[in-house]
Amino acid sequence: MAVTAAGILWALSVQGRAASLAERVPQELCDQARFLGIMGSPRYQHQSGALWECSSVRKKMPQGEPASVSDFQYRVQGDQEKAQRLILELRMRSYRQPQGVLRAFADAARRLFQQLQETVPEGLNDAITGPVESVWVTDNFRVRLEKRFSKGPVYDLLLLLETP
Repeated sequence: MAVTAAGILWALSVQGRAASLAERVPQELCDQARFLGIMGSPRYQHQSGALWECSSVRKKMPQGEPASVSDFQYRVQGDQEKAQRLILELRMRSYRQPQGVLRAFADAARRLFQQLQETVPEGLNDAITGPVESVWVTDNFRVRLEKRFSKGPVYDLLLLLETP
């Protein structure tokens, strides 16, 4: 694994304390996808206007019924110099026995907070497995859980970590 100046600066910025999004190197945040079990590192790149983003591939989730129809994705959004939002998105398509999918998504959220050296907000696990929209404010993030409906019992569940 190559050591870059950006990686060293990022490591120094979070050493001993959690850092805000503005203090983190965007590509280093993109590289967190591998800790969520998603292979490969998405590249942080210009999308349109002032938006920069990286998106992981969608990871199929074998839990639920029918199996492997739900998936999740990790994204980082911001401008060229700093990240402003992290998104962990679940596309829930398992309309029978969805609890296994929700528990796996809650576990991915917990791993993301661990990688960021952040405390998991109290009640996050229950909100995800609920699923119930919620908002938390930490020292470094505004955390939101949003449920977006599609058709029938399928929906998208977004965990957003944003600059406060």
